[in-house]
Amino acid sequence: MTLTPQGAAAFAELVASELGEGIVSTDPALILKCSSDWSRMSPILQEKLPPGRFTADLVVRPTSAEQVPAFLKLAFEHDVPVVPRGAGTGNYGQATPFTGGAVLDLRGLDAIVEVGDGYVVAQAGAKLTA
Repeated sequence: MTLTPQGAAAFAELVASELGEGIVSTDPALILKCSSDWSRMSPILQEKLPPGRFTADLVVRPTSAEQVPAFLKLAFEHDVPVVPRGAGTGNYGQATPFTGGAVLDLRGLDAIVEVGDGYVVAQAGAKLTA
C-alpha cells in the first residue's frame, strides 16, 4: 500500500516518537536514493520488472538492533509494507519498494560481532571489506 503524503507524515511522526528523532525521514532525495538497487541497470531485468518508478514513502534508519523489531511491530500494526536494505548491492529488484511503504535502511547497524574459525557474525549493515 502506498501511503498518502499525510499518512506517511503521520506514520513518520509515530516512528520518531516511539524510536527517537533522526531515525525516520520523509526527505524525497533520501527516499529516492534508498528506493532502488542495481536492477534498473540490467537490461534483462528491466524487461521483467513492472513499468514505472517505485519509491518508498519514508526511510527508517535504526541506530540499534533493538529498534528493528520495534519498528517492524509498528509497521505491522499500521499495515505499512517494509523493504529491508543492508550494505550489500542487490541487482534483482529485491530492494525495490514496489508497493510504497518504508525502506528499512540497516547500514547503520554495521558491527562485526564475532569472527571465528570459518565464520563471521555481523549485523546487516556490515561491509564485506570490514
